Amino acid sequence: MLKYNQFEIIALLILENQKEKVNDSNSPQEKINYGISQNIYDKYHQEKYLKLGMKDGDIKKAKYVEELSIDEIINFYYQLYIKNHVEKIEDPNTAYLYFDTLVNLGTKNSTLFLQKVCKTKKDGVIGRKIIQMVNSMNQKDLQNELIQERIQFLKDAINKNPQKQRYYENWISNLDQLKEQIDKGLIPENEQEQSEGQSELQKNVLQYREEIEFEKKIRGINFRSMKFLIDVQEDIHLTDLATALLVLSDPNLSKEEKIIKFNLVPVLSLNKEAVSQQEKLYWPDEFVKRNLIQDTEFARVMFESSHLLQQISLGISADGKTPFKYPKELELCGLKSYYNFGKMNGSQNLYKFMLYPYKCVYSCLDDEFLIESIQIKCKAKQLEIMKQQIIENEIKDNNDQGFLFAEKFSEIYDKISKYYPIFNRLEKLFKAVVLGKQMIKMNVKIDSDLLRVQSLKSYNLPNTISILKCELQKINTIQNKSTKEKQLLQFALGEVDTNCQTILEDKEIKNKMKFNNLTEINIPFFIQQKCSNCNRMIESQLLNLGQNSCSIHHSDSCYLCLNLIEEKNQTYHQIDDTEYSFHKTCLEVYEKVQTSELDFEFEKTL
Repeated sequence: MLKYNQFEIIALLILENQKEKVNDSNSPQEKINYGISQNIYDKYHQEKYLKLGMKDGDIKKAKYVEELSIDEIINFYYQLYIKNHVEKIEDPNTAYLYFDTLVNLGTKNSTLFLQKVCKTKKDGVIGRKIIQMVNSMNQKDLQNELIQERIQFLKDAINKNPQKQRYYENWISNLDQLKEQIDKGLIPENEQEQSEGQSELQKNVLQYREEIEFEKKIRGINFRSMKFLIDVQEDIHLTDLATALLVLSDPNLSKEEKIIKFNLVPVLSLNKEAVSQQEKLYWPDEFVKRNLIQDTEFARVMFESSHLLQQISLGISADGKTPFKYPKELELCGLKSYYNFGKMNGSQNLYKFMLYPYKCVYSCLDDEFLIESIQIKCKAKQLEIMKQQIIENEIKDNNDQGFLFAEKFSEIYDKISKYYPIFNRLEKLFKAVVLGKQMIKMNVKIDSDLLRVQSLKSYNLPNTISILKCELQKINTIQNKSTKEKQLLQFALGEVDTNCQTILEDKEIKNKMKFNNLTEINIPFFIQQKCSNCNRMIESQLLNLGQNSCSIHHSDSCYLCLNLIEEKNQTYHQIDDTEYSFHKTCLEVYEKVQTSELDFEFEKTL
């Protein structure tokens, strides 16, 4: 079953509710797109690039909101969601209601509403105190009061601007719809599962899945906050990382057995020419004689990469008959079957071609580990079949056909990946293994049961498939003083080995802004433990440090950002007779927000 996390569900509901609030060409008012006003988006854009270290005058003008793609809108929603600690609110329906208020009214307006309902100091800042109060209240009462406050706000606006009554009444109608959704409990839990009979909501989630899903964009990990670092482009898949960690973290496997690779091996018979089948072998499954990775998406990618490499090396398509058609660009780059490289020596040269990560480059800044690039190479080995056994031999001749093919394949791997996406997908697998090894090295606490849930199943049957081989021109052999013609048979084996030969750190980080431009998300297979003071799960950063309180209740977490504070960066500030810890920079932001104007002028959008 597919599971959808709380943000995905809330984002979908907001998108559905905000459909009507898309730029209206006949309206003289400020343009909006899915509830995002130009004013709010301009401020978001400005803040984003100031954080990246750019100077105010160097920041380009933000896009017009009506030009925003769904992907950009959802990314905006996510930043708003994280910045305002919506994920810290225990009740998912309250989280949905508060987030809807954020989208429609902006951060300070929304927080003032929430603080009024909670009867606490109205400073317009969402911090530890207000979140504690929200989570401790009767949720139905809180939801009803917050909706009533918003309705009263709109009614007051009608009295001030009677000429805009029609617009205000539409917003009140939307609030009625919102209340119905919450009363029905459209988010009964933090996760929803896709059943066979999909609801309209679930079908719509699938429609936006690629835009919402950050789990295919993992770039690295922040070992300080214990969260994944997410980029805007597709990168490491969460499911691949889970499969790699299943092997790398398995206490029942020896160091030698923690090898993740795949082979296509011929099923041998007494007659070498009669070989017709090849077997799929997955490691470490073959070591321990049990299914660890065989039925995963990870294994499928390794098999398909190996099988395609076979086809390219032999010049034969998967059906075993049709000549393989090389794209024109690759032909011009010199790609062809291995037996078309150099001169044939008249013998039946059999080869194994292996794809492996030759070199990985990473960068590390303030405990943030990023995989920058990975170089993939192809290696050839000569094979002999002797007494029903396959003997592998290193190639010493640089003019050998198999060696030349492997060198050419390595040289133009990036170009080949453009035409055959499975090789690009394989690169992400290799990165997942590198990241997994780094997580093990840094003692990241992992729940093996959650790993199994996250590891994507594929069921890669059958275990044997037809072998690919080709018959070349006839050659003359001399037997008993007579000349006979014999077909020259060729076949090649495929292998994928995920073990990286060289891992290097890029110590000259030229662009530190790239670290600031990444989003952080929780590690979903981190060991789970409830806070000793509430029903929330303890954040991975705190749990890894052996703490038993979540960030809302931990005395050394910052009031504003809720992250842990190092002593040298810690300061204190009194709020309603209680002293709270702050980062020094966060206290400056807190004081600035208190005295700032509302970040959203509601009337301009109507």
